Amino acid sequence: MMHRFLIILAGCLLSTSVLASPSDAFFPLNQAIAILADGRYSDLLTKEVEELNAVTQQLENRFTAAGINVPEDYEKTLRFDADLLRAASNSQSGTSATKLVREVLEDLHYKDVASQRKGMGISIGLLSPLIKLNITTTTKGREEKGYLVRCNPRRFADIKNAMFIFNKPSSPTSYLMPPGMYVCFAMQEGSIQGKQEVSVGLAGSDHEEATITLP
Repeated sequence: MMHRFLIILAGCLLSTSVLASPSDAFFPLNQAIAILADGRYSDLLTKEVEELNAVTQQLENRFTAAGINVPEDYEKTLRFDADLLRAASNSQSGTSATKLVREVLEDLHYKDVASQRKGMGISIGLLSPLIKLNITTTTKGREEKGYLVRCNPRRFADIKNAMFIFNKPSSPTSYLMPPGMYVCFAMQEGSIQGKQEVSVGLAGSDHEEATITLP
């Protein structure tokens, strides 16, 4: 399982362009949904496939209607979701497949909610699909500095080759994150010193705050 995630993550970290058209950015996800719908778990996951199709189409349509392309980091998470769906299609059990699919649905739910927040509606233009996440590192309520902050999608979160690397050591430090559910961790001298599950996108704001508590 860990080896498979490293392959998925490596693919997500590679990018051929900074911005992608909505149709290009969402194509791998749409393709993965189609494979899932025709796969061995099609009967088990009928409802989930319908939800995946609906929310993915809504998101793609909002980008298209707003006339903007998809940022590289946002596209990374879409490709990650697509790979999770492919893993679900190849899973050895319906239970494992369902868990993977629901993980993707939760991520897309965060993106869907964030895309509807004030300033991002179709009627006034999708200004930015990214949200500034500010992270503070603390010990016993006291701010601690000098930690490198990394974030990964919640699944397999402790991989040191992180998808998102914050722009400077803490604290605070920030990054423009795609909406979703993550585990963010503070590192020092190559080892993880603390970590925190962080949700991005449900607050209805273009910036959010989080704290990683260190031992």
